[in-house]
Amino acid sequence: MDAMLKRVEQPDEVRAFEKGKLEIVRIGGMTIGRATYEPGWRWSAHVGPAIAPRAARWSMSAS
Repeated sequence: MDAMLKRVEQPDEVRAFEKGKLEIVRIGGMTIGRATYEPGWRWSAHVGPAIAPRAARWSMSAS
């Protein structure tokens, strides 16, 4: 069995967003992510508004 060593400190991809970032590391067939949030980050303020229209469509079609 071969061993693979990869550091999260050297990600394959970094996705920046308001008040945070997501660091992505790919190892073999797996993808691992580490999210870092700045002070003041809130799900309700920084993510909720972006997904609310999709969530509303889903809840309407689910009934």
